[in-house]
Amino acid sequence: MAAPARRNALVRGQLLHQQYQVVGRLGQGSYGQVHLARDRMLAGRPVALKGVHDPDDEQAVKNAVQERLRLVGLNHPSIIKVFNYAKGPGASADQLSFIVMEFADGAPLRWVAEQIEQRAEPFHDHRVYEFIAAYGLLVLDALTYLHEERGLVYGDLSLTNVIHCGAGIKLVDVAGVRPIGTSGPVTYPAPEVHGSAGLTVAGDLFAAGAVLEELVARVPEAPPGLGTQSLRRVLSRATALLPEERFATAREMSVQLRGVLRELRSLRLGEEAAFEPSTLFAPVPAALDGELGKAPPLGQWRAGGNVKRRLTAEPPSPAEVALGLPVPKPSPADGNWTELHRTSYDDPVGLLQLSDAWKESPEKALLHCRLHLEIARDHPEEAAAERAAAEAELARARTAVGELADVDWRLYWHEGLLHLVHDRVDAARTCFDLVNEAIPGEYAPKLALGYCHEFRGNQKEAVALYGAVWHRNHALGGAAFGLARIHLATGKPQLALDCLEAVPADSRHRTAARTAMVRILADPPADGGPPAVAAARQAWVALHRLTRKEGLTDRHAQDRLRADLQELLLLLATSAPAGARPGPLEALCAEPDIQAEKIPVPPTEDVLRDQLAACYRRLFDQMPRAERGRDPDLAKALLDNSYHTRPIGTWHRRGYRSPRWRDRWKRSRGDGGGLRTYEDTVTEGGG
Repeated sequence: MAAPARRNALVRGQLLHQQYQVVGRLGQGSYGQVHLARDRMLAGRPVALKGVHDPDDEQAVKNAVQERLRLVGLNHPSIIKVFNYAKGPGASADQLSFIVMEFADGAPLRWVAEQIEQRAEPFHDHRVYEFIAAYGLLVLDALTYLHEERGLVYGDLSLTNVIHCGAGIKLVDVAGVRPIGTSGPVTYPAPEVHGSAGLTVAGDLFAAGAVLEELVARVPEAPPGLGTQSLRRVLSRATALLPEERFATAREMSVQLRGVLRELRSLRLGEEAAFEPSTLFAPVPAALDGELGKAPPLGQWRAGGNVKRRLTAEPPSPAEVALGLPVPKPSPADGNWTELHRTSYDDPVGLLQLSDAWKESPEKALLHCRLHLEIARDHPEEAAAERAAAEAELARARTAVGELADVDWRLYWHEGLLHLVHDRVDAARTCFDLVNEAIPGEYAPKLALGYCHEFRGNQKEAVALYGAVWHRNHALGGAAFGLARIHLATGKPQLALDCLEAVPADSRHRTAARTAMVRILADPPADGGPPAVAAARQAWVALHRLTRKEGLTDRHAQDRLRADLQELLLLLATSAPAGARPGPLEALCAEPDIQAEKIPVPPTEDVLRDQLAACYRRLFDQMPRAERGRDPDLAKALLDNSYHTRPIGTWHRRGYRSPRWRDRWKRSRGDGGGLRTYEDTVTEGGG
């Protein structure tokens, strides 16, 4: 005789409540079996029936009732939904035997892990890390809902309990969902979870990190790359041994993982990711261009005009970078958040005095630290005292943070800034690396680390870090200029131009980037040969667009850039074979871009020399009279450049000249040419 069927066992074809027809067994959950059924009242919609292990087990029945009560209020797209309740065969009227739930038609992450290990499509290439990050974001979104809106922990997160359904996921087997601090089943217990210890948010995040780490571990080979390293750093922090070293909330972990996903995609595709402002840092205040994004200084012409000088692009000073890096946004939990949120930083001395009346807090001390560094920059005579005050404020912030000071990335960030202003670049790099470990989804630590490596000559590391920032957001000028400087140093000017060209029109660093492009284009060929007409055309068009359309309104800067480019044109004109027709300047005038935009180009060498000589004279006029006295050599060079450059003719009619000047001119030319010097001008009152 066959053994009698268990009264709670379900068989294929069985009908419950005259509504749910059993199809078969799906699997085993933490507290009971799960069966697939079809709802005959709703056109055969598939549902899942979950029952307890044993209806005679009072604890199992109690857990099932508790699960029902918890599930009633849950409403999140990534958490399985409850539709109804049904009695099992032979169950008494007061017993609940089955919960009718949404059927998650998909595959568990356990199956995904196997596909990753076998390199099956679509998990066969480097996109797998993006898929893993995307799974993590969906799980964290559900955990955020449970933690923040319901006061619950999921508890038993595992590869089996996360189902990939269509374009999303479902957390199933929610029997482990319970109030924060309650004990229960845990597949990946955190180190602090022992025996009956209750599960906390930190424990839930540990399990989330462990699930994602198991997926990453299945990848046959890890490709080198900053994006992969960033993903591993997120998971490493999530699974740290101490709860205080992990992310404080699922939302915080989600922010970093989303940044890593954008980094992975932008690096793989070589394209800019969709813009998403940082939640932890304010916009970058400075381009950190190292003078490359500014017009050349007057001192460039000290050695004379029309010389074949090479453009050199040095990184900015450590002290300049310390005050140009992004500023951390104040924490909303800080007691001075309202005041900090409305603060203007235009007057550091005034703000320092104003904020003295605020209540003591970590953010106040960190603000004072930065203000003292700004005052030290603006008042060099007080720099030592102000920097000492900044260090004292950082110590005050560390005391205010208390026992969590060792895991607070804000303190390490400001410590790195202090190291930079003291030129301790290696110590600063150590601090910024600790920040990067804590918040690997942010661009600011990578920007700071890129500079430290560039300053020390570690070009490969600097390019990787700058590149991760630049690919993610072209508007961040610090990364674009960092890459441009390194490409120029390694003889790759076109790559430098590509980086600067990508800085978008809505970036505050756009004008500086376009200025740098003009300077690079005005640089003579590296091989010492004559410039090409096409290169001159590109440079001349770039200058025209910069002054007319791209925001360079400084007349002094325009004259310096124009002098640079006119020197390039003169080199082009003088290096052409004698009698060549059309001449290089005529060919330049005929270029389509020049014609289309009606850009004025000097048609002959004499006209060019006249314009360049006038430009040199305007550079001389840029020097205040007092400055000419302090630096007479530069003043002499600028004026002599003008006289040596202008075209030589049988007579110069540039206004009235005294007979004394004419005699001096006749004596000086000797061979029929006309040359003047700085001393002539000073003697005649022209200085």
